[in-house]
Amino acid sequence: MDRRCAVPSRSQIEALLREPLLSWPEVSPVAVRGVIESAQAMQAAVLAVVADAAGLERRDLTELVIEALSEAVTGTYPAWLPEAEHLAGPGGAGLAAMRAICERAAGSSDLFGPFLAAAAEGSLCGHPIRGGEFPRETVVREARKLILRAYGYERLVVLVAMTGTWSAAQIEIAEANALWLAGPGELGVWLFGAPTASMTRVPRAPQDGMPRSHPAPAPHAPYLTPLRGRPNAFSRAEQHLEAHLAKSPWAAGRAWNDTWSPGVLANSIRVDVMWARERCVVELDGPDHLDAAKYAADRSRDRALQRAGFLVLRYTNDEVLGDVARVLDEIERFLEDRRRSPVLEH
Repeated sequence: MDRRCAVPSRSQIEALLREPLLSWPEVSPVAVRGVIESAQAMQAAVLAVVADAAGLERRDLTELVIEALSEAVTGTYPAWLPEAEHLAGPGGAGLAAMRAICERAAGSSDLFGPFLAAAAEGSLCGHPIRGGEFPRETVVREARKLILRAYGYERLVVLVAMTGTWSAAQIEIAEANALWLAGPGELGVWLFGAPTASMTRVPRAPQDGMPRSHPAPAPHAPYLTPLRGRPNAFSRAEQHLEAHLAKSPWAAGRAWNDTWSPGVLANSIRVDVMWARERCVVELDGPDHLDAAKYAADRSRDRALQRAGFLVLRYTNDEVLGDVARVLDEIERFLEDRRRSPVLEH
Protein backbone atom coordinates (compact mmCIF):
# COMPACT_ATOMS: atom_id res chain seq x y z
CA MET A 1 0.00 0.00 0.00
CA ASP A 2 1.26 3.47 -0.84
CA ARG A 3 1.62 5.31 2.50
CA ARG A 4 2.94 8.58 1.08
CA CYS A 5 1.12 11.67 2.29
CA ALA A 6 -0.84 14.06 0.12
CA VAL A 7 -1.16 17.74 1.04
CA PRO A 8 -3.73 19.57 -1.14
CA SER A 9 -2.67 22.95 -2.48
CA ARG A 10 -4.57 26.13 -1.56
CA SER A 11 -6.43 26.15 -4.91
CA GLN A 12 -7.42 22.52 -4.44
CA ILE A 13 -8.60 23.19 -0.88
CA GLU A 14 -10.69 26.12 -2.12
CA ALA A 15 -12.30 23.84 -4.70
CA LEU A 16 -12.82 21.04 -2.19
CA LEU A 17 -14.47 23.35 0.33
CA ARG A 18 -17.22 23.84 -2.23
CA GLU A 19 -17.89 20.10 -2.26
CA PRO A 20 -20.25 18.57 0.32
CA LEU A 21 -17.90 15.66 1.02
CA LEU A 22 -14.51 14.39 0.03
CA SER A 23 -12.23 11.49 0.76
CA TRP A 24 -8.48 11.20 0.29
CA PRO A 25 -5.76 8.59 0.82
CA GLU A 26 -3.82 8.26 4.02
CA VAL A 27 -2.15 11.45 5.22
CA SER A 28 -0.02 12.38 8.20
CA PRO A 29 -0.66 14.89 11.02
CA VAL A 30 1.72 17.25 9.21
CA ALA A 31 -0.46 17.12 6.12
CA VAL A 32 -3.59 17.57 8.23
CA ARG A 33 -2.10 20.65 9.86
CA GLY A 34 -1.46 22.07 6.40
CA VAL A 35 -5.06 21.49 5.44
CA ILE A 36 -6.28 23.02 8.70
CA GLU A 37 -4.17 26.13 8.17
CA SER A 38 -5.45 26.50 4.61
CA ALA A 39 -9.06 26.12 5.73
CA GLN A 40 -8.59 28.65 8.52
CA ALA A 41 -7.10 31.13 6.06
CA MET A 42 -10.38 30.93 4.16
CA GLN A 43 -12.43 31.50 7.32
CA ALA A 44 -13.49 27.90 7.84
CA ALA A 45 -13.65 26.47 11.35
CA VAL A 46 -12.14 22.99 11.56
CA LEU A 47 -13.13 20.19 13.93
CA ALA A 48 -10.88 17.13 13.74
CA VAL A 49 -11.85 13.81 15.33
CA VAL A 50 -10.23 10.38 15.44
CA ALA A 51 -12.37 7.37 14.56
CA ASP A 52 -10.59 4.19 15.60
CA ALA A 53 -12.16 0.96 14.36
CA ALA A 54 -11.93 -0.71 17.77
CA GLY A 55 -13.69 2.19 19.45
CA LEU A 56 -16.61 2.14 17.04
CA GLU A 57 -17.77 -1.42 17.68
CA ARG A 58 -20.73 -0.25 19.76
CA ARG A 59 -21.26 3.16 18.16
CA ASP A 60 -21.12 4.70 14.70
CA LEU A 61 -19.29 7.61 13.11
CA THR A 62 -22.33 9.86 13.37
CA GLU A 63 -22.45 9.43 17.14
CA LEU A 64 -18.73 10.17 17.44
CA VAL A 65 -19.02 13.41 15.43
CA ILE A 66 -22.16 14.49 17.30
CA GLU A 67 -20.33 14.01 20.60
CA ALA A 68 -17.44 16.13 19.33
CA LEU A 69 -19.83 18.82 18.07
CA SER A 70 -21.54 18.93 21.47
CA GLU A 71 -18.21 19.32 23.23
CA ALA A 72 -17.21 22.04 20.77
CA VAL A 73 -20.41 23.95 21.53
CA THR A 74 -19.70 23.78 25.26
CA GLY A 75 -16.05 24.71 24.75
CA THR A 76 -16.82 27.82 22.69
CA TYR A 77 -19.52 29.17 25.05
CA PRO A 78 -20.24 32.08 25.55
CA ALA A 79 -18.71 33.29 22.26
CA TRP A 80 -21.91 32.18 20.48
CA LEU A 81 -24.07 33.87 23.12
CA PRO A 82 -22.15 37.00 24.15
CA GLU A 83 -25.17 38.38 26.03
CA ALA A 84 -24.50 35.69 28.67
CA GLU A 85 -20.86 36.70 29.20
CA HIS A 86 -21.70 38.26 32.57
CA LEU A 87 -23.33 35.13 34.03
CA ALA A 88 -20.89 33.55 36.47
CA GLY A 89 -22.83 30.33 37.03
CA PRO A 90 -26.23 28.69 37.53
CA GLY A 91 -26.59 29.87 41.13
CA GLY A 92 -29.11 32.48 42.23
CA ALA A 93 -30.93 33.94 39.24
CA GLY A 94 -28.35 32.57 36.79
CA LEU A 95 -30.54 29.96 35.10
CA ALA A 96 -33.56 32.25 34.92
CA ALA A 97 -31.43 34.99 33.36
CA MET A 98 -30.00 32.49 30.88
CA ARG A 99 -33.45 31.35 29.80
CA ALA A 100 -34.50 34.95 29.18
CA ILE A 101 -31.35 35.61 27.13
CA CYS A 102 -31.95 32.47 25.04
CA GLU A 103 -35.58 33.40 24.41
CA ARG A 104 -34.56 36.81 23.07
CA ALA A 105 -31.72 35.35 20.97
CA ALA A 106 -33.94 32.67 19.42
CA GLY A 107 -36.65 35.23 18.67
CA SER A 108 -34.26 37.39 16.65
CA SER A 109 -32.38 34.65 14.76
CA ASP A 110 -32.79 31.29 13.02
CA LEU A 111 -31.67 29.39 16.14
CA PHE A 112 -33.94 26.65 17.52
CA GLY A 113 -34.97 27.92 20.94
CA PRO A 114 -35.12 24.60 22.88
CA PHE A 115 -31.70 23.52 21.63
CA LEU A 116 -30.20 26.94 22.30
CA ALA A 117 -31.51 26.87 25.86
CA ALA A 118 -30.24 23.33 26.46
CA ALA A 119 -26.80 24.18 25.06
CA ALA A 120 -26.54 27.42 27.04
CA GLU A 121 -27.74 25.95 30.32
CA GLY A 122 -25.46 22.92 29.88
CA SER A 123 -22.49 25.19 29.23
CA LEU A 124 -23.33 27.34 32.24
CA CYS A 125 -23.56 24.23 34.44
CA GLY A 126 -20.42 22.65 32.98
CA HIS A 127 -21.77 19.70 31.02
CA PRO A 128 -22.30 19.07 27.28
CA ILE A 129 -25.68 18.62 25.63
CA ARG A 130 -27.14 15.35 26.86
CA GLY A 131 -27.43 12.57 24.29
CA GLY A 132 -30.94 11.67 23.24
CA GLU A 133 -32.38 15.03 24.22
CA PHE A 134 -32.82 16.02 20.56
CA PRO A 135 -32.90 14.15 17.24
CA ARG A 136 -29.49 13.69 15.66
CA GLU A 137 -30.22 15.96 12.73
CA THR A 138 -31.25 18.73 15.12
CA VAL A 139 -28.02 18.45 17.11
CA VAL A 140 -25.84 18.50 13.99
CA ARG A 141 -27.70 21.41 12.38
CA GLU A 142 -27.95 23.59 15.50
CA ALA A 143 -24.48 22.80 16.85
CA ARG A 144 -23.05 23.88 13.50
CA LYS A 145 -24.93 27.19 13.74
CA LEU A 146 -23.62 27.91 17.23
CA ILE A 147 -20.00 27.04 16.39
CA LEU A 148 -20.09 29.28 13.32
CA ARG A 149 -21.66 32.11 15.37
CA ALA A 150 -18.74 31.81 17.80
CA TYR A 151 -16.17 32.17 15.02
CA GLY A 152 -18.06 34.44 12.66
CA TYR A 153 -17.26 31.97 9.85
CA GLU A 154 -19.47 30.55 7.12
CA ARG A 155 -18.07 27.00 6.91
CA LEU A 156 -17.46 24.19 9.37
CA VAL A 157 -15.24 21.34 8.20
CA VAL A 158 -15.07 18.04 10.11
CA LEU A 159 -11.86 16.08 9.52
CA VAL A 160 -12.22 12.39 10.40
CA ALA A 161 -9.04 10.34 10.85
CA MET A 162 -9.92 6.66 10.35
CA THR A 163 -7.40 4.57 12.29
CA GLY A 164 -7.06 0.91 13.16
CA THR A 165 -8.28 -2.11 11.20
CA TRP A 166 -11.70 -1.59 9.65
CA SER A 167 -13.94 -4.39 8.47
CA ALA A 168 -15.82 -4.08 5.18
CA ALA A 169 -19.06 -3.65 7.13
CA GLN A 170 -17.59 -0.86 9.27
CA ILE A 171 -16.30 0.97 6.20
CA GLU A 172 -19.70 0.75 4.53
CA ILE A 173 -21.44 2.13 7.64
CA ALA A 174 -18.86 4.92 8.04
CA GLU A 175 -19.33 5.92 4.42
CA ALA A 176 -23.10 6.12 4.88
CA ASN A 177 -22.64 8.06 8.15
CA ALA A 178 -20.36 10.60 6.47
CA LEU A 179 -22.79 11.13 3.61
CA TRP A 180 -25.60 11.67 6.11
CA LEU A 181 -23.55 14.20 8.11
CA ALA A 182 -22.77 16.12 4.93
CA GLY A 183 -26.49 16.31 4.11
CA PRO A 184 -28.86 17.67 6.77
CA GLY A 185 -26.04 19.13 8.86
CA GLU A 186 -24.50 21.00 5.90
CA LEU A 187 -21.07 20.00 7.17
CA GLY A 188 -17.97 19.65 5.09
CA VAL A 189 -16.84 16.12 6.02
CA TRP A 190 -13.30 15.13 5.08
CA LEU A 191 -12.29 11.48 5.56
CA PHE A 192 -8.71 10.29 5.54
CA GLY A 193 -6.91 7.06 6.39
CA ALA A 194 -6.33 3.67 4.80
CA PRO A 195 -10.04 2.59 4.90
CA THR A 196 -10.98 5.31 2.42
CA ALA A 197 -9.21 3.41 -0.37
CA SER A 198 -12.16 1.01 -0.65
CA MET A 199 -14.90 3.65 -0.49
CA THR A 200 -16.88 4.14 -3.69
CA ARG A 201 -19.77 6.45 -2.78
CA VAL A 202 -17.88 9.59 -1.78
CA PRO A 203 -16.00 12.01 -4.08
CA ARG A 204 -12.23 11.71 -3.93
CA ALA A 205 -9.82 14.62 -3.96
CA PRO A 206 -7.59 14.84 -7.05
CA GLN A 207 -4.01 13.73 -6.39
CA ASP A 208 -2.22 15.07 -9.47
CA GLY A 209 0.33 17.75 -8.68
CA MET A 210 0.07 17.40 -4.90
CA PRO A 211 3.33 17.66 -2.98
CA ARG A 212 4.48 14.60 -1.05
CA SER A 213 5.61 14.20 2.53
CA HIS A 214 6.81 11.42 4.82
CA PRO A 215 4.22 9.34 6.72
CA ALA A 216 3.73 9.91 10.45
CA PRO A 217 1.44 8.46 13.14
CA ALA A 218 -2.21 9.49 12.97
CA PRO A 219 -3.50 12.06 15.47
CA HIS A 220 -5.02 10.66 18.67
CA ALA A 221 -7.14 13.49 20.05
CA PRO A 222 -9.94 15.81 18.89
CA TYR A 223 -8.97 19.25 17.62
CA LEU A 224 -10.95 22.45 17.13
CA THR A 225 -9.80 25.62 15.42
CA PRO A 226 -8.57 27.89 18.27
CA LEU A 227 -11.07 30.62 19.10
CA ARG A 228 -9.29 33.94 19.57
CA GLY A 229 -9.41 35.14 23.15
CA ARG A 230 -10.17 31.73 24.71
CA PRO A 231 -8.32 28.51 25.52
CA ASN A 232 -8.89 25.71 23.04
CA ALA A 233 -12.12 23.81 23.68
CA PHE A 234 -10.41 20.41 23.32
CA SER A 235 -7.20 21.17 25.19
CA ARG A 236 -7.36 20.02 28.80
CA ALA A 237 -4.02 21.72 29.43
CA GLU A 238 -5.20 25.12 28.10
CA GLN A 239 -8.47 24.88 30.01
CA HIS A 240 -6.64 23.86 33.20
CA LEU A 241 -4.08 26.66 32.96
CA GLU A 242 -6.74 29.30 32.25
CA ALA A 243 -8.81 28.13 35.25
CA HIS A 244 -5.82 29.02 37.44
CA LEU A 245 -4.82 32.18 35.58
CA ALA A 246 -8.38 33.51 35.92
CA LYS A 247 -7.92 33.46 39.71
CA SER A 248 -4.57 35.25 39.58
CA PRO A 249 -4.59 39.08 39.51
CA TRP A 250 -1.00 39.09 38.22
CA ALA A 251 -2.15 37.27 35.05
CA ALA A 252 -4.15 40.26 33.77
CA GLY A 253 -3.44 41.33 30.21
CA ARG A 254 -3.19 37.82 28.72
CA ALA A 255 -4.64 36.96 25.31
CA TRP A 256 -5.38 33.35 24.38
CA ASN A 257 -4.88 32.04 20.84
CA ASP A 258 -4.14 35.46 19.42
CA THR A 259 -1.96 36.19 16.41
CA TRP A 260 1.18 38.30 16.10
CA SER A 261 2.97 39.31 12.91
CA PRO A 262 6.67 40.14 12.64
CA GLY A 263 6.02 42.40 9.66
CA VAL A 264 3.57 43.52 6.99
CA LEU A 265 4.72 40.89 4.49
CA ALA A 266 5.30 38.09 7.03
CA ASN A 267 2.89 35.34 7.98
CA SER A 268 1.07 35.80 11.26
CA ILE A 269 1.97 33.55 14.19
CA ARG A 270 -0.79 32.17 16.42
CA VAL A 271 0.38 31.65 20.00
CA ASP A 272 -1.32 29.82 22.85
CA VAL A 273 -1.26 32.68 25.36
CA MET A 274 0.49 36.04 25.14
CA TRP A 275 1.14 39.05 27.33
CA ALA A 276 1.85 41.62 24.61
CA ARG A 277 3.06 44.49 26.84
CA GLU A 278 5.48 42.26 28.77
CA ARG A 279 6.61 40.49 25.57
CA CYS A 280 5.86 37.06 27.01
CA VAL A 281 4.48 34.04 25.15
CA VAL A 282 3.54 30.73 26.72
CA GLU A 283 3.16 27.67 24.49
CA LEU A 284 1.65 24.36 25.62
CA ASP A 285 2.97 21.36 23.68
CA GLY A 286 1.21 18.06 23.17
CA PRO A 287 2.85 14.85 21.90
CA ASP A 288 2.52 16.01 18.27
CA HIS A 289 5.19 18.64 18.92
CA LEU A 290 7.76 15.81 18.96
CA ASP A 291 7.17 15.30 15.24
CA ALA A 292 10.27 16.45 13.37
CA ALA A 293 8.44 18.89 11.08
CA LYS A 294 6.42 20.33 13.95
CA TYR A 295 9.53 20.64 16.13
CA ALA A 296 11.34 22.56 13.39
CA ALA A 297 8.35 24.83 12.84
CA ASP A 298 8.19 25.54 16.59
CA ARG A 299 11.85 26.57 16.66
CA SER A 300 11.36 28.86 13.65
CA ARG A 301 8.37 30.52 15.36
CA ASP A 302 10.34 30.93 18.58
CA ARG A 303 13.21 32.64 16.79
CA ALA A 304 10.85 35.11 15.07
CA LEU A 305 9.27 35.97 18.42
CA GLN A 306 12.63 36.26 20.18
CA ARG A 307 13.93 38.66 17.52
CA ALA A 308 11.02 40.91 18.45
CA GLY A 309 11.93 40.80 22.13
CA PHE A 310 9.54 38.08 23.29
CA LEU A 311 10.50 35.39 25.76
CA VAL A 312 8.88 32.09 24.81
CA LEU A 313 8.11 29.74 27.69
CA ARG A 314 7.24 26.21 26.57
CA TYR A 315 5.58 23.60 28.75
CA THR A 316 4.29 20.16 27.92
CA ASN A 317 0.64 19.38 28.53
CA ASP A 318 1.76 16.88 31.19
CA GLU A 319 3.66 19.62 33.04
CA VAL A 320 0.60 21.86 33.14
CA LEU A 321 -1.75 19.08 34.19
CA GLY A 322 0.67 17.51 36.67
CA ASP A 323 2.42 20.52 38.27
CA VAL A 324 0.48 23.67 37.44
CA ALA A 325 1.73 25.41 40.60
CA ARG A 326 5.32 25.38 39.31
CA VAL A 327 4.23 26.57 35.86
CA LEU A 328 2.25 29.44 37.37
CA ASP A 329 5.15 30.42 39.63
CA GLU A 330 7.57 30.61 36.70
CA ILE A 331 5.18 32.68 34.56
CA GLU A 332 4.42 35.04 37.46
CA ARG A 333 8.10 35.61 38.27
CA PHE A 334 8.91 36.42 34.65
CA LEU A 335 5.98 38.83 34.30
CA GLU A 336 6.92 40.59 37.52
CA ASP A 337 10.51 41.01 36.34
CA ARG A 338 9.31 42.50 33.05
CA ARG A 339 6.87 44.82 34.77
CA ARG A 340 9.60 46.20 37.01
CA SER A 341 11.61 46.96 33.88
CA PRO A 342 8.93 47.74 31.28
CA VAL A 343 9.66 46.67 27.72
CA LEU A 344 8.75 49.25 25.12
CA GLU A 345 6.39 47.96 22.44
CA HIS A 346 7.62 48.10 18.87
